[in-house]
Amino acid sequence: MNSIKMCDCPRFDKCSAPICPLDREWSLRVYRKGEPICFYLLEYVKPNAKDQFQGSIGVPIYEAIQTSIDAMSHRYAPLRRALERAKRTGSRLVPAPTANLSPDRANHRADRAALDY
Repeated sequence: MNSIKMCDCPRFDKCSAPICPLDREWSLRVYRKGEPICFYLLEYVKPNAKDQFQGSIGVPIYEAIQTSIDAMSHRYAPLRRALERAKRTGSRLVPAPTANLSPDRANHRADRAALDY
């Protein structure tokens, strides 16, 4: 079982999704068509999702979703359909600051930012 908790999610305070991949008891919850969907569930199904997660928030949430998404999709048909639609859209995950970039790339980004303002 994954050790990450719901309160560890960067969106925890503002999230209103009834199904959370970090909730160990998600299967006791109800999901109805039209209700909010976890941002990270929607991002998980997109192309290159693992790379996107690594470049932004890290892998623990990705791994938590990996363990439960099939069961969630099977249990909640409206959620499954929403995830299918999400596969066809681009990622909204914001890359991490320059910490993950090579020094040359980080300097280029800093130089570009200085020119933009």
